[in-house]
Amino acid sequence: MNDKPSRKKLTAAVVRDTPCPPERDELTLWDSEAPGLGLRIRRSGARTWMFQYRTKGKPARVTIGDTQTWDIAQARKEAQRLKVLVGEGQDPRQVRQDDEAVRQIERDKRETERQARERAKAAASTEERRQAVTLGELWPRYIEANQGSWGAHHLSDHRKAMQQPGLPRARSKLLTAPGVLWSLHNERLADLTPERLTTWLKHESKTRPTVTAKCYRLLRAFIRWCESERDLAKLCPEGCTSAPKVKKALPKVSAKDDALQREQLAAWFSEVRKIPNPVTAAYLQTALLTGARPEEIAALQWEHVDFRWGSLTLRDKDESKGGLDGWRVIPLTPYVAQLLASLPRRTAWVFSSPTAQSGHIESPNKRHTLAVQAAGLPHLTIHGLRRSFGTLAEWVEAPDGIVKQIQGHKPSGTAEKHYRVRPLDLLRMWHTQIEAWML
Repeated sequence: MNDKPSRKKLTAAVVRDTPCPPERDELTLWDSEAPGLGLRIRRSGARTWMFQYRTKGKPARVTIGDTQTWDIAQARKEAQRLKVLVGEGQDPRQVRQDDEAVRQIERDKRETERQARERAKAAASTEERRQAVTLGELWPRYIEANQGSWGAHHLSDHRKAMQQPGLPRARSKLLTAPGVLWSLHNERLADLTPERLTTWLKHESKTRPTVTAKCYRLLRAFIRWCESERDLAKLCPEGCTSAPKVKKALPKVSAKDDALQREQLAAWFSEVRKIPNPVTAAYLQTALLTGARPEEIAALQWEHVDFRWGSLTLRDKDESKGGLDGWRVIPLTPYVAQLLASLPRRTAWVFSSPTAQSGHIESPNKRHTLAVQAAGLPHLTIHGLRRSFGTLAEWVEAPDGIVKQIQGHKPSGTAEKHYRVRPLDLLRMWHTQIEAWML
């Protein structure tokens, strides 16, 4: 602003070719055609249009733009516009700031709207994915989230329920059959309507009613879990498992009552002892004489057999917690001790099996069924041996609480839960009587 106000008509050649003197930082040329319009030329070669005016008695300048963007005609036209503003008493700098503020508000508004559209789009996409999730996709997540509080048998039930068909079996040439829930694995949670579940129950209960009833209970628990998960809540139709039509289609499963009677014991022991595999024979007799769950006896390890102090430590069913931390200690009776002592110690498992994937005996149902048939007895499952123990123990008038504690049943009643602390010797006294009577 210290340049002398000499004016000349600025042309394209002047604008393009006029250099800044080497001894100066910048040179300003004023246009005679548009009062106030100037061209500032810097030593670096940068060329910028500006407009000079007075406001409140003081000189002021405002930049118009560079010569690459504005030609002479455009710069003169802009200078005329700015001159009008000055004539109206406005400061072009303030006007520009106000205009920029308005433009910024508009830009912010457009950006806010854009972000809102993006969020709405993302939310719609998330909800679309949420609505599309299927039972089969969530079943592994459900197992992973809850298996820490489940027992091994309960965990196995969940895996079998969603078993994929057509896979090779570990101990058979036959391929796997579909689990009861497999036909629902591609169903969206939103499609698990009472009508769909009714159709599923009717179809599955034709061939396997007991397992279908169990898998219905597993599915019902799964749906309750979904409602507790923030990203899955409200996906399943409300009341889908409790609708009257679903309850009506649920197979009625009567309680099992297979058990050995007093007069059948001799025949059963005679045929079981003839089983060629001593591990299988010992397993079946131990299952009957302890009244334990089949899987508890199958998973027994040598480190949990105490021949010196006469005890067995069994992994209890998670729901019953018969002992501390899910373990319970029961007496090692004389005949069972004799059976176990005769077994080979090939692995850590008492009832080891070289062919089983787990390393221990798993399901000698076929061999047991053959022995039962050879003895001329009615159908009897391995779990029926547990039922037999509880039934036959009444013949020696063993207290009900004693029998339940040996078998690992949940304590019932306030007295059993809080006031009965039975030592192992007391259990042994009655357990030995039960064994001797059975033999």
